[in-house]
Amino acid sequence: MSYEIAYCKWIWRHNKRLFFTYLLTAVTLLLLPQLLFPYQPNRNSFPPLYWSCTAMLLINLALAMLMPLYQFRYLMNKRSVDLFYPLPIKKTRLFWLNYVIGAACICIPNVLFLFSFLWTSEINAYIPTYLVLTAMFALMSLALYASITFFVMKCNSFLDACFVAVAVVLVQLLLVTSCIALLNNIIQEISHSGGSINEFFQMSYIECFSPIMIGFKWLSDLPAAANDYMQNGGNILALWLKEVDFNSFLPIVYLFVTVGFSIVACRAYGKRKGEDSEQKTTSKLVYPMFTSLITCLLLLYDSLSASFFWVAVVLFFVMNSLAERKLTIRPKMLGFLFYGAILFLVSNLMIETNGFGRIREFYEPEDIQSVLVELHFYEDRENDFDASYETSYLLMDEYQEDQKLIEQVTALHRQATKESKNGEINYMNGTVMVNYVLKNGRTAYR
Repeated sequence: MSYEIAYCKWIWRHNKRLFFTYLLTAVTLLLLPQLLFPYQPNRNSFPPLYWSCTAMLLINLALAMLMPLYQFRYLMNKRSVDLFYPLPIKKTRLFWLNYVIGAACICIPNVLFLFSFLWTSEINAYIPTYLVLTAMFALMSLALYASITFFVMKCNSFLDACFVAVAVVLVQLLLVTSCIALLNNIIQEISHSGGSINEFFQMSYIECFSPIMIGFKWLSDLPAAANDYMQNGGNILALWLKEVDFNSFLPIVYLFVTVGFSIVACRAYGKRKGEDSEQKTTSKLVYPMFTSLITCLLLLYDSLSASFFWVAVVLFFVMNSLAERKLTIRPKMLGFLFYGAILFLVSNLMIETNGFGRIREFYEPEDIQSVLVELHFYEDRENDFDASYETSYLLMDEYQEDQKLIEQVTALHRQATKESKNGEINYMNGTVMVNYVLKNGRTAYR
């Protein structure tokens, strides 16, 4: 154990200036928003400490990407490896020492943010909400840190490690945005009168794949919950959890990812050899996998477009050539064409089956709790056929729960959509918007 303590002291002596610089920067970024944007009740729609909370999330995510590169940079240099590996410390312990130090640095802004409660008098009602946010930001950042660390262990050069850090984040963003785009395209093909993804699918299950996106979604929904709290009172934490559609499985998912990737990263570290450093990265979990994932997810973004498919094909072969450092075409690469054909067939199958029975254009009156109707009328501007302006509108004051009215609106909705499909009516001079609140708690817009 004395060797581990000596190693930690050595790390401290060689990084204390950088650590104090980081600590000062973190304190500045967390406190400066409070000075520039002080909380003003009845004047500011943002809750107290909102911008400091945003700064905390940004620091967490940035460090989750950078700490694996910094803590394990010695693995990418042959001389550094020859210096660290002969130390009288087991390789697994050496890994965990560096790994835990990086994880602790990521969580420092979260601890500093909690001290903000001490001098902010308006924070009392928001403390439970910010405690949940602080814990979840730390957990999702550790999940991102663990996953990047594992893939960094598979790299043999610092440039490849930088590519991996960016690729992990890019794949997560593309996975969520591509799934959303695919479902949107299918919904638009099925429902002629519109519809949203939230109406048919549980978005939190899709968004949880990207800690960056879901973190900023939670922040963006906080002002709406705070505004509702200021106007109507209640429990701000409950209002916010309802606004973000929070599921209890999210912490479990991120905890599982953190623990799982930490274990496999330690095993990958133990299998590394000193002669691997500064060599070409040959692991199939780096360039081959990320090249395939990025291009396939781009293809998923618009699987019904033939032109988009050929752009993705060209990009796939270009990225493979860059990874190989030469122009190569191998028979196994043709599997990408097979993947595109399968994806096209699956997309059409979802359209034919109405999203496997999940997407509905119409609802029965007994499924609807209340309804709200908007009518908007437009006229074309003179000498400009491409522009129009609204002349009048009719809007219900609030949602109506009268069952007879709901039956009439649903019948009118069906009739208008049927006539629109057959080209019997023209809505060029007006728009009818129908909003349903369903008994299952979701909202439908048509």
